[in-house]
Formats: sequence, C-alpha cells, structure tokens
Amino acid sequence: MLYLSKPDIKPLNMNLVELPKQTYSRSYEATTDKGIHLDMRFSGGWLIVELHKNNEKPSITLLEQRISPLGYMDLLPEQICYLLGLTVKGKTIAHPTSELINRLNNNGRSRNFFDFCDNKLHWEQQFLTLLHRDIGEFTDIIQSTFPEAVLLQSDYNAAANKWRTRQISFIMDQDKSIFIGIGKTDFELSKLNTETTAPPSRLQEFPFQISIDQYYSNLDPNGIGHLEQQLKKFPERKDKIDLNRIRLVRYRISTSIYNDDKYARECLEKILKISGNYFYDNFEAYDLENKERILKTDEYQLPWISHNLYKWVHELDDSFSTHREPRYCYFTVKYESVQNPSHFIGFKPIDKKTIPTKIEPYGFE
Repeated sequence: MLYLSKPDIKPLNMNLVELPKQTYSRSYEATTDKGIHLDMRFSGGWLIVELHKNNEKPSITLLEQRISPLGYMDLLPEQICYLLGLTVKGKTIAHPTSELINRLNNNGRSRNFFDFCDNKLHWEQQFLTLLHRDIGEFTDIIQSTFPEAVLLQSDYNAAANKWRTRQISFIMDQDKSIFIGIGKTDFELSKLNTETTAPPSRLQEFPFQISIDQYYSNLDPNGIGHLEQQLKKFPERKDKIDLNRIRLVRYRISTSIYNDDKYARECLEKILKISGNYFYDNFEAYDLENKERILKTDEYQLPWISHNLYKWVHELDDSFSTHREPRYCYFTVKYESVQNPSHFIGFKPIDKKTIPTKIEPYGFE
C-alpha cells in the first residue's frame, strides 16, 4: 500500500484541559474543557478514539482508522493532538520534530514512533511465497534491475545493545530480515558496524533502500487448521489428506522516501513494476462450511502471492480435494464470532489487476 505520512483525519476541534495521559502501554485518556472524556488506543497502526459524556457508558466511537504501517506501537501526546485537531488550553499543538522522533527511536529502548510530518511517501506490502524458491528469485530480479544494489543482513545483540551487520550476495530461507541499499553512496560496512543503536534501515546510508522481513500472522497457509477440524469430524479421511502438502513463508516489504526525491521515486516505480509482474493480489473467497462465495475480501488484508504459488494453486491434483473441500483453498483465515467460534474461509488467487505500477499514494481507509 502506498500512502503519505500524514493520514487524512477530520479534525475533532476539541479543546483539552491538558495533554493526553498514557494509562496503559497503548492507551491514552484526555478531558475537554466541557467535561467530555476521551479514550484513545493505538496498536498495530490503528488509532481508535471513543467519547464518554460525564463518564457514562456506552461510549461513542469517534474514530477507528489505520494511520501508520504495521509495527508502530507508540504515540506521543503531542502527536495525538496534532492528528486529531485537538488544542490544549486554547493552544495549537505542533507535531514533534523529526529529530526528536529519530532520537526516541534510536535510544536503545524498544520504542517505535512514526513520523507523521516528514513529507515522506511510504510503501508497505505483505506477500506469501513458496519456501526454498520465491524470495531468492524475487531479490535476484531486484539485483539484476539494480546492479549496484547492496544486500545487508543485521542482527541485534540485546545484551550489548549493538547491531551487527554483514553484506551478503543473496538471500536464503533462514534469513529473517534483509536490507537492500540502492544508489551511489559512501557506504562502508566497517563504519556501519560501529553503530550501536539502530539497524541499517534507519541510517539512510543509501539514496534508496527497502527492507524485507519475515512476517508472522494468523494466516493458515495450507488450510491445516480447517483440515484438522475436518479430521475430527471424519477420522476415516486421515489416510487421504496430506497435512504437509506445501510450505509457505510470509514476508513484508517496506520503504520510505521523501516525496520530492526524484531518484528515489524512480527506484520505487521500478520496484512496483517488479512486484506487479511477480505477484498476484486478487482473490476469490469461499466459506468452507457452506461452500458459498464471499464477495467482500478486502477486510482480511490478504498478502500478495508469488506467481509460482499461483501456478501451484491452479495445478492442484485431485488428491487435494479428497476431503471434499474446494481444491482452490490454498490458505485459510480462521474467523471467530459469538455465533460461529470456528469459522474458516478459503482463498483462491485469480489475477493481477490491482497491483500498482505507478506511484499514486493514498491514505488508509
């Protein structure tokens, strides 16, 4: 997803008696000059704001919006006021400087603040790949497109509060996180290894840089959870179902560039084109209980999938459907609700229509 730093939020236009106070690790509260109580929560990039009149319940939800990439868990009180259009004792609150945000992020503590006013363009996307093949193939294409590209792998030693980085020629399955630097630079690996508080992705050593990280989530790539549930109901199918049919790995790719940086924008457009040729991002979704098609799939925040995985899905043999489930179910999401606590949804990739190949940023919806 492409987006600009500052999210599009309609100002609340409320005046607080003091800056919001943090109540728990990701929760904040504030009171307006009219006695209205506000509760705010920020987690996984999502900001939720609820209003209580005279501390009464139920609350009124004023905002529920994703405002940053995944992985950002911290907000400063000043950032809350800046984003929501809140004043304090009649005074407008400015966003903290980029220098302060960088200093807080690089002070050795496990805190992660997002800079909402740095005039940057951000791209973040998750993708699902075949083990032993796709991630290496994908990075090889990037390296062939950018011959000057430098691949770096970092490891954090918490006891010594030190990052160690090494240059690699190619990525392997066991590499959990890599950094790719592109463009002419004065980069020196020995100099980088003297940095004690930040990984390469935060040092801006290259004109353009991207990070690729293994990412874990509630996806069930092989539909194993659903198959195991079916085996409990129909144990006689045990010999017909292969629970280890294929091994998949989920990654997240991300980068941030200044919006007026021509060279970085050109690099990003090339990366988008590479991704558009390599991955599929449209899916059909099916309820695995009643076999009915689900028309709305965007709420599941599905990863793109590699063209090799797409090919595998469409070449499944009959043995995969012996458990009487759709053969197109290459991975599932477990959906839980009060009415249906164990509800599985299966997905099938269909084409590549919506993957962007040009920079057209938009905010989170």
